[in-house]
Amino acid sequence: MTFFFGYLRQVSRFLPRVRRSKEKRNSGSSPVLLVLLLFSLLLFSGCRETEPVSLGFLGSLTGSLSDLGRAGRNAVTLAVEEQNARGGVRGRPLKLLVRDTEQERDRAVARLHELADAGVVAVIGPMTTEIALALREPSAELGLVLISPTVSGDALTGLDDLFFRVMESNLEETRRLADYSYTTAGFRRAAVIYDEANRGYAHPFYQGLRERFETLGGEIVRVDSYRSGPGVRFSALVENLAESGADGVFLATGAHDAARIAQQVRLQIPGMPLLSSSWAMTEELIAHGGNAVEGMVFFNRYLHDNSGPEGEEFREAYRKRFSEEPSFAASFSYEAARVLISLLEDTWKREEIKPALLARREFPGILGPIVFDRYGDVLRQLYRMEVRNGAFRIVGPVEPLGDEGKR
Repeated sequence: MTFFFGYLRQVSRFLPRVRRSKEKRNSGSSPVLLVLLLFSLLLFSGCRETEPVSLGFLGSLTGSLSDLGRAGRNAVTLAVEEQNARGGVRGRPLKLLVRDTEQERDRAVARLHELADAGVVAVIGPMTTEIALALREPSAELGLVLISPTVSGDALTGLDDLFFRVMESNLEETRRLADYSYTTAGFRRAAVIYDEANRGYAHPFYQGLRERFETLGGEIVRVDSYRSGPGVRFSALVENLAESGADGVFLATGAHDAARIAQQVRLQIPGMPLLSSSWAMTEELIAHGGNAVEGMVFFNRYLHDNSGPEGEEFREAYRKRFSEEPSFAASFSYEAARVLISLLEDTWKREEIKPALLARREFPGILGPIVFDRYGDVLRQLYRMEVRNGAFRIVGPVEPLGDEGKR
């Protein structure tokens, strides 16, 4: 484009001379002028064909919930870099525009408008349900498709909108967690701790868990909520927990807070079982929690050891690029990016992304096939996981999908 604008300046200097020559000759038209104009149009068209196609990424990159956002940004960056190394999409390079939501609803809406104004064709993200709920209406107004890697809140299920996700809703996860705690672990009394900073995810997760646990015959004897941020202390919260008589504790928090809660539980109530939503299942949990998170139980859709050759290629590339192991958030973000990039082979018009996605529906994923229903929701295989020897491990047989989770 720099060359093009330089060329236009040269043409603008030359045109007055062409006009003067034309007047002197009193001729009907100037072949030279026509050639110059035609060449300019062709050159401009060529420049447009090689302009980058812009994609957006939205996630919280600062604060206590930023582990998901940073992992997502890194994985999408990797996917874009790999595609550009292959020559881009239909001869055009991809450009990734990243925005930090800071886990604030109003800020997220402003950042979405920034991306729309910058001309992105679609957005990967957000990474939390609370922000997804805030962006649902603005994305519709802007005509901008959101493809979330990690949002699993039930409130977004079954809606005909511009929100898509590669992770399924919480329904099956909460059912499995409650079933395991009551039937296998033998809990009859349980406590719950959840983070209000991601209320759109955490509160429905708690409600679904409670409903299932009590249907089985258990009792939720204590519920504590808090809002993550600087200065949050968990010692008093865990002290109250010790007096509740609970057999175990369910957590619906981010990784950093889950690690801090686990440390307090090990200090005050040694041996208390800890079960968590998959939200906390990132490397930050192990890095900050150490021995305190050993034995923590999850039900998650992510199993890196069972993702096949393509999954191993992704993990190797991610480790090489960012010098860390990819978490579930990174893996699902990479998948979301690959879904969008494959759609760009058909169209890079913003208004055509949703129809193109629904027309195809099924996409390859590094963790297994991704099949969207007509509302942009998916079903993925679920696994029971534990932290063992400082790593997330599958334990027991792979859990099949239950009838209650099918649509």
